[in-house]
Amino acid sequence: MKTKYFYVPIIVFLSFLSSCASNEDEHLQNRPNHRIDITEVLMYETTKLNKIITKINKIDESIKSLDRLHETFSEELHYFRITLNEIENLITSSDINKKKLAIELNKISREINDFAQQQKIYLEDLDITDQNFQNQQEIFMCKEYKIILGNVSILKCNSEKIDFLKSIRFIGGDLLITNNSNLSNLDGLENLTFIGGKLNIYENKALRTLNGLNNLVSIENDLYIGANNNLSNLDGLENLILIGRGLLIGSNNELLNIDGLKKLTTIRGVLVIGFNPALSNLDGLRRLNSLGSFLFIDSNTSLLNIKGLSNLTSVKGNLFITNNHKLFSFCGLQPLFINKGLEGDFSVGDKNGYSPTKQDILNGKCKAKDSVK
Repeated sequence: MKTKYFYVPIIVFLSFLSSCASNEDEHLQNRPNHRIDITEVLMYETTKLNKIITKINKIDESIKSLDRLHETFSEELHYFRITLNEIENLITSSDINKKKLAIELNKISREINDFAQQQKIYLEDLDITDQNFQNQQEIFMCKEYKIILGNVSILKCNSEKIDFLKSIRFIGGDLLITNNSNLSNLDGLENLTFIGGKLNIYENKALRTLNGLNNLVSIENDLYIGANNNLSNLDGLENLILIGRGLLIGSNNELLNIDGLKKLTTIRGVLVIGFNPALSNLDGLRRLNSLGSFLFIDSNTSLLNIKGLSNLTSVKGNLFITNNHKLFSFCGLQPLFINKGLEGDFSVGDKNGYSPTKQDILNGKCKAKDSVK
């Protein structure tokens, strides 16, 4: 894959300016819908560069919150933003030579690109497929990028390893790991600490462990782990503290436990755990204390208890528990109800092993009489 430079379109635009600087072509005058609006092009390029700076700044702020020793980009980003704002303010002025303004814009584009190269920031989305795997591997082993500004997609790769990504520490967008038939672990992501978007781990048939994500602390959007048929645990997520939106764990046929989530304290969105037939408990959620939306536990046919929710003090939505045939104990919900932390409704379907009401749980009747769980 070729490296893209943001100043290339502006160079083409400069050529256009040179060709039409004197007199406009009569043909163009008769066909205004084919004319290029100089001001519009300049504004588009300026806006695009401003978005890049905004994304870098967001990651920079996140790095500072995770690593106090981080040498921030604040000074450089301030210079870029001030310069771009000055150009933006001049674009609509009729007294300004647009060609000179384009030259200035081209100059700041080069400076931003040089800055990104120096700081090992990859300014684009990163797509890894079976077709481009070797090329991407060569680029990243050579460049050793630390920050990916956009999304990272690892899709339908036959490779067993992604260890060439070991230099990555921060991803500004999503990380999507989907439908990789031979990937058995996530070694190569061991230095990743922050994901600015969502993390999807879906339909990876050979994936047995999430080891490789051991230093991941924060996911700003959703975490979805689904349809990984050989995944037996969530080991590898033991340093994850925050999920900015929802946690969804579903249709993982061999998932025995979620103990790898043992440090997770906050989910700002929903929590959905469903259709994991081997999952027997939720003990990995023992440190979870707040949930920003609803909680849904459905069709986990081996689930025996929900003691792992005993530290949950706030659920800002409804709570649904249904179709968990061996679930005889709801005692893990007592602290939540006693502290009046459930802001929505409590609903229990009739296909659990035991289906108490909220009042039953408050009265101490939180488990079936013959249950010792």
